Amino acid sequence: MESIQLTGNKAQFNNYLTDPLIIPKNAKVCLNKSSFSIPVWTQKFITIPNLDALDRAKVMLTVYVSGVSNGITWSEFYTAWNTLNDVEARTEAQFYDGSYQLYTNNLLLLNDGLQNKTIPGFSDILAKALETKFDFFDFSPANEILETKYVDVVAGDTLSVNGTDYLVEPTPLEIKNHGISANYAPELITAITPIDMGDHWSLVDCSKGGGATLSTIRLDGTTGTSMAIAKIVNGDYYAIDPNGGYWNFRPDLDDNPISVICGVMFTNEESQINTTSPTVVVDDDIVVGFKFQYDGTTRSYQVIDGLQEVSNAGVASVSQTLYPTSNLFKFANDQDEFFIQIRRATNYEANSGKCIFRLMHGDTATPGIAFADCVYQTEIIVPSPDVLCVPIIRGEYTANPGTSRIRNNKIVQITDDSLDMGAELNIFSDNSFHIIPSVDDQVTATMFQFFDSIGLHQSQNNERTKHSYNGNSLSHSIVWKSGKKEKKYFVGVNKTESIFRNNEQHIKILPGQVELPRQIEVSLLNTAHTPHTGSFAQEVLFTQPDINKVISYINTDAVYFDTDSNIYLEYVYEAFNLVCRRLKNRDKLPLNNFQIKLGYKNFITNEEEIIEQMRGTVKLEILFETDHHGVDE
Repeated sequence: MESIQLTGNKAQFNNYLTDPLIIPKNAKVCLNKSSFSIPVWTQKFITIPNLDALDRAKVMLTVYVSGVSNGITWSEFYTAWNTLNDVEARTEAQFYDGSYQLYTNNLLLLNDGLQNKTIPGFSDILAKALETKFDFFDFSPANEILETKYVDVVAGDTLSVNGTDYLVEPTPLEIKNHGISANYAPELITAITPIDMGDHWSLVDCSKGGGATLSTIRLDGTTGTSMAIAKIVNGDYYAIDPNGGYWNFRPDLDDNPISVICGVMFTNEESQINTTSPTVVVDDDIVVGFKFQYDGTTRSYQVIDGLQEVSNAGVASVSQTLYPTSNLFKFANDQDEFFIQIRRATNYEANSGKCIFRLMHGDTATPGIAFADCVYQTEIIVPSPDVLCVPIIRGEYTANPGTSRIRNNKIVQITDDSLDMGAELNIFSDNSFHIIPSVDDQVTATMFQFFDSIGLHQSQNNERTKHSYNGNSLSHSIVWKSGKKEKKYFVGVNKTESIFRNNEQHIKILPGQVELPRQIEVSLLNTAHTPHTGSFAQEVLFTQPDINKVISYINTDAVYFDTDSNIYLEYVYEAFNLVCRRLKNRDKLPLNNFQIKLGYKNFITNEEEIIEQMRGTVKLEILFETDHHGVDE
């Protein structure tokens, strides 16, 4: 018996001997031992459903955050993808043609020579789509990311996508579970362009106009007091959005003396305004705002921060708390502008409805709230989110009525989302987060598959709805378990082009394999053994000539089957019962070259597959011995 140990670093290799190995006549050959490892890239993905234009216009899913709800359509989901993705190019119809995939593992970094770029995933796209629907929440992905086994055989090569060459660097990152976070973002409301307050004023002893626009309130009554509140009898109003909105105005005081309060009244849509003259409103009705005064010499202002109890000759009463108590702070008449901004402080239920009122001072040389400075900040208890914060002006003067004005009244009006938050149905939902896919009568078969793969399972008992109650009024998050994703195996690959197509408009996966190899064939190509092989007379036939060169089959360990991650298929084999193939050599055979090939056939198609890459070193031990039942006997 002769044996030889062979080594290589590829699936097909040659070993050479200086002195030939003499194979006895009528010999037979078998594999005695082997040790090798094959890398497997397992790519998981979610397929975007095949939808026509009518289906794309349907609501994809609805999201509820703190009682505010908005739905996004499939078309809006595509728009968000298109906004985020600066690597790939797909029209909406192409995006929904059933061929586009969102990859969830082996996430790629694509470098165009200037920067690294990534392909957006489901949560990235959903967060971007929701940003355009909610007024004062900022959304971001909150996926559970795992660092999985990395098959270090594909890196550093180039892939051309949409006409740009990218250096591809795979990562071991996998999106295990999908998640979304929603953070309270009043700055989004603040960034809205304010509107002129030309309508919706209830006026007592004052009028609109007296300036460039109807957004000026002129204090021109003859009773010595004036009142203007931004709400009229039929229910129309201007209310500051409590999630970052503000009221902007510019005082122009020329009456001497005069005192004007610009503040906020708390009301609702149904309240009626008493417009009796003289006004019934007194200073102490207004608990937050600015108080402006002119005494003929100095124009000054104070801020109003609630009420305080006072005693006058033993009689208790309340009066405004003013800061400072003197006329320390001055303003430039008809030049300086002021802002009253509101945002929520914290959870309504647990903290009795605190709102932050920021009182700000700027000037017309650099107009706008972005250039104003905060003078004072206070917390006011607003016991319910459906309370309206309405601007109010109250003036008190003794001479020259009509020469003082509050000019340029502008407001960031309350938004629909803020009104939704105050609705009776939603008022106790301030710490909740819900995601609900389309209702059943809107869902097609491909939509079902899509929702199932992302974990929003469609079922009769409404389990598709995902809920979270772990948030507060400032931050919410929801994470849910992903569904069963599609996957493809790429066995023994050594470059990106073996996994993804090159020169495409998007990163398109190759067919790959849906099953791992059941066994590996070890072939000795340069000997004459010809084992008998059969085939079945159907569509798939044995067509590869080197099937007759197999000297042994090594079975794949069943623990690898249906794996969900990148793996190395380990083959450690030692024969206990030798199974040999006859060489049928009638004379002694000198061999100084051994041509080895490791291969396998696709379990589904029975077609030969190529192994491009091995891990480390391939080690084989082959035995040759005389066949005592050979041709000469």
